[in-house]
Amino acid sequence: MSEPSSEIIAVLSAKSRVDLKQYNVPQLRRRLALLRVKFGFNSMDEYLAALKTDSSLVEATIQRLTIVYTGFFRDKRYWLNLQQAVAELELVNSGVLKFWSCGCATGEEAYSLAFMLATLLPTHRYQIYASDVDKQALAHARAGLYPSKAVQEIGVAERSRWFKQKEDGFQVREQFRKRIQFFSHDLHSSHYLQDNHMIICRNVIIHFNEAAKAKIHQKLAAALVQNGYLFLGATEQILSPEHYNLKPESLYLYKKL
Repeated sequence: MSEPSSEIIAVLSAKSRVDLKQYNVPQLRRRLALLRVKFGFNSMDEYLAALKTDSSLVEATIQRLTIVYTGFFRDKRYWLNLQQAVAELELVNSGVLKFWSCGCATGEEAYSLAFMLATLLPTHRYQIYASDVDKQALAHARAGLYPSKAVQEIGVAERSRWFKQKEDGFQVREQFRKRIQFFSHDLHSSHYLQDNHMIICRNVIIHFNEAAKAKIHQKLAAALVQNGYLFLGATEQILSPEHYNLKPESLYLYKKL
């Protein structure tokens, strides 16, 4: 008989269409054990039985297993590197620049990119795409409404320029929300947005097993134009970037050859 956690992973994958078998299984088991307590079940068998019949519990579990921690302009050094890469892209490309925030969660990173590009590329044409597997997170991102604590580290002038204050928080101004096309996407799928000048995929791949990581690295690299940039999280270095025709530029930045 298989372990309850293995059966839970199989049930969640079947009911949600998120292939959890591609994730880091020991990590998933630890998180499922914590969720079992959080949701008030006495055993993993009891948790499994409930998941088989309760679609809302499946959705809540998937959301917590696939969550990506995010924030506006998270890690200032990272954004300085990204700014330099954008400047280089502008110099060598006269056409429309295409940016993809892959695994965008609730949208803070995608909007940070939109704010930055509005300043860096006032006359250059560009498109921003943002995707995530979590449809509830995408709905949050599209609305662009965040609690006050989410914007407290943004300067007063920038906050006024980028956000409109509401009774229940701050909403990204419409001109920035209109710049981003949000869509549902699973990194394990075969279809990837193509011809990107820059792909940002931070702190997502770390959750997957080694075989899944290799496949995703290959698909991300293939989705870049020549001399395009791939940004990953600080702990998501590619061990053999040359296998994907990528050249490391910094700890988390790769350029396609």
